Amino acid sequence: MKELIKFLKWFGLGVGVILFVIGFLMGVCALIGALFY
Repeated sequence: MKELIKFLKWFGLGVGVILFVIGFLMGVCALIGALFY
C-alpha cells in the first residue's frame, strides 16, 4: 500500500510538471504570436 501511495505521488508530480510545461509553451507561443501579428 505504501508503494502505491509513493507511485501515485510521483505520478501526480510528473503529470503536474508535464501540464505546467505544456501551459508554459502555449503561453510563450501566444506571446510570440501577439508580438508578431
